[in-house]
Amino acid sequence: MGKQQQIKEFLLDLKDKEGDAFVWNEEVLFAEIEQKTSNNSTLAIKVLSIFGGLLATLAFLAFLFISGLNDSAFGLVFFGILFIVLSIIGSKMYNRIVIDTSAISLYTIGYALLAFGLSQMHLEETLCCFLFIVIAFVALNIVSSYVFSFISFLIIFSSVIAIININDLYNAYHLITLVNAISLFYLFQYESIIMVKFRKISFHYEPLRIAMICSFIFMLYLVSTGFIFHISFSLSFISSIANILLISYFIYLAKETLNIVTNSVLIWTVLAVALLLSPTIYYPAISGSILIMLCCFRSNYKTGFSIGVLSLIYFISQFYYDLYYTLLIKSILMFTIGIIFLICYFITNKKLMNNENN
Repeated sequence: MGKQQQIKEFLLDLKDKEGDAFVWNEEVLFAEIEQKTSNNSTLAIKVLSIFGGLLATLAFLAFLFISGLNDSAFGLVFFGILFIVLSIIGSKMYNRIVIDTSAISLYTIGYALLAFGLSQMHLEETLCCFLFIVIAFVALNIVSSYVFSFISFLIIFSSVIAIININDLYNAYHLITLVNAISLFYLFQYESIIMVKFRKISFHYEPLRIAMICSFIFMLYLVSTGFIFHISFSLSFISSIANILLISYFIYLAKETLNIVTNSVLIWTVLAVALLLSPTIYYPAISGSILIMLCCFRSNYKTGFSIGVLSLIYFISQFYYDLYYTLLIKSILMFTIGIIFLICYFITNKKLMNNENN
């Protein structure tokens, strides 16, 4: 059975349930599906397009500095705006992979030129960041390309980070991480409702969720390690508590899938999860990575789940080596945690086998 026939049967079944009020434009629907399928690219091509655009930007900027063309502030601003406009027009008119790759290069180069030009004009840095956010939002409302939208979301996120650093609002990182965690959970948990109520978001949903995952991991890294910013670790517990509460709420929503039939078992499960994550209360990166894995697993988003697994492995390793204990104490801790996980595995596995036999 072909894909179009499956969609037709699904729509007919849905019409039988909803009644005559449910209607659709079959011609437009299949035209959009065909266009999306013909222009759909693999993850590898999308990643290469992004890195290709970034490398092209770096190469072009190197050419500017070597040739001395960066001395004209007006020229940088003019060509920056021109490149951004051309990239938007090209991506909008010619929705093809090759055009998208070229448009991404022009798009990123345009932002780089605009940033250098405005800095030479001594325009207030916070105002420049707000200008970039506005341009990125305008681009999102015009172009719906995956890579183009992904870059735009990252520009918005980077501009927000820049505003925080410019104004020395370092403790705001904890608030942004909290908002990011709640937004990510809501996005995955209620994706169908969001796509129905906000049709404009549905065109950018895929790049939005991967951009939110990447930004969330970056924020977790900042509030857990500090990196080069002056972030207060005494407030890191805010992000950890938010992550643990969201994980607990996820367990509550999935209690039937987890075969949790009584409230007492649910309470003990939540308490066990909170106790297990309590040592990382000032290191929210671990609980945040677990939250990403759970959200992506529930939505069957394999790319995000893989990113969550890799981030969890990295953050656990980083947490282990950052502990102010001797190697012997670290080894005992890892040994004990390993035994706890094995016990949990055998208990869970035995329970699942008993349920299958029944």
